[in-house]
Amino acid sequence: MTGDAWNIGLNIIASVITGSVVWLSGRLLRLRGLRRKQAFFGLSSGGECLLVVPRMVSADNERSVHRNDAAAMLDLSSILGECGAKPEVIFHDQVYQGLADKPEFCIGGPVANRRTEAHLRSVLPACASGAWRSGRRSPWAGRPTRRTPAGSGTRCWPRSCGTSATSPRS
Repeated sequence: MTGDAWNIGLNIIASVITGSVVWLSGRLLRLRGLRRKQAFFGLSSGGECLLVVPRMVSADNERSVHRNDAAAMLDLSSILGECGAKPEVIFHDQVYQGLADKPEFCIGGPVANRRTEAHLRSVLPACASGAWRSGRRSPWAGRPTRRTPAGSGTRCWPRSCGTSATSPRS
């Protein structure tokens, strides 16, 4: 019987060691994934970030947000919660002092969100995002488009854009 007890004891010790290694490797992989996500978004654990949302134009209340923007805000807040960041929510037309002192997430395009437009102008100065506002011509005006068969369900794309999944090669 001493041999059987010895085998049971060794198997229990081997199981504990194996279980600990599996748990530790899973924990390290989750931590690695979290660190990669934090690095991608520029976040740190317990750090602050800025969440900039546009106002809903057609609402009576000045603090209203469109439902699609609210859904995007919820999805983004779950990601920020996983990363351990503390978001500060402001509207796009509120004055915020500080540039690049904390990560900033702008919801909405350059038409709806002034801060998105400002970021795009600073990062991509050659793009004409506000061409319709300043009276200049649109960058796509007068360019030839691809001809597609009528009723094919495809869109016409400018030649300079190349091909896409919804436009056939010409």
